[in-house]
Amino acid sequence: MLIFSACSAIATLCCLAFALSASRSPHEQKIEKALRKKLDKLQLSDTACELRVIGDCGMPVTETMVRMIARRGIKIIAVFGAMFVAKGTVEQIRMLSRMSLVTQLRLSIRDGLGGKS
Repeated sequence: MLIFSACSAIATLCCLAFALSASRSPHEQKIEKALRKKLDKLQLSDTACELRVIGDCGMPVTETMVRMIARRGIKIIAVFGAMFVAKGTVEQIRMLSRMSLVTQLRLSIRDGLGGKS
């Protein structure tokens, strides 16, 4: 009986984890966990705060892509092949995740350690 209960509990937790990840929109799934937590925290306290993020486009970043991102008020700091470092507010970062050319967003180590941008 105890083994059955443990297996049942594990199965329930797995289903719950899957349901939570499946309930996120496609653009939210592009945002890695640490960045998502930071955005949620700032959404409640300081939406004007700017964060540095590392973005991946899955293809080399072109000048046209940089201009498309910059038009949304996001500052591009550096570009390295298919990746870029950018800085923006909570809403700008969430907007960036909605862009089809962006495949993943991560919190920059500098902001992840509490450093000032």
